[in-house]
Amino acid sequence: MNEIVQHVVGNTILDYGCGYGKLAASFSGKIYTGVDTDKSVIDYARKLHSGKEHMQFYTLDEFIFQDHKYDSIIMAAVIEHLDEPAHILKNLKAHLAEGGRVIITTPTPLANEILKLGAKFRLFSKEGIEQHQSLLKKQDFISISQKIGLTLRYYGRFEVGLNQIVVYETSTEHSRADRDA
Repeated sequence: MNEIVQHVVGNTILDYGCGYGKLAASFSGKIYTGVDTDKSVIDYARKLHSGKEHMQFYTLDEFIFQDHKYDSIIMAAVIEHLDEPAHILKNLKAHLAEGGRVIITTPTPLANEILKLGAKFRLFSKEGIEQHQSLLKKQDFISISQKIGLTLRYYGRFEVGLNQIVVYETSTEHSRADRDA
């Protein structure tokens, strides 16, 4: 969480793939929106965080109809579960305020191999590892940034190099190009 929080900008946060809202507590005083595909998880998040001002939770189907802009969009341990990460990021870019950031954490391909090995010994969830579809490297994130028109502001590794953090940002240059298109 510390890796993510230090890159967040602004007052409006979208946590895409929020689960039960574990990150929500890190953003008290900000407007927090959590989105997840699992309705039962969202129902639990709503109950867990009920009565907390400026916090809302949506299923992905409910969120599709929202037309808000966010200063920061977080994808913590989500992108590896997507079969078309560039497509999803392009769609999320439409919800990003000018000067906003997309903050992504994901395991490295090496970490995924360690997780697979650990799953054989029942140290990790085999089902969770089997859901990994996109194991991205730094060069993949550079290519995605060029493809979707976001600037790669920061790339780093943490947890002994087994996890990656990527920070994309809208830039004035890209914003101008989008308006002119």
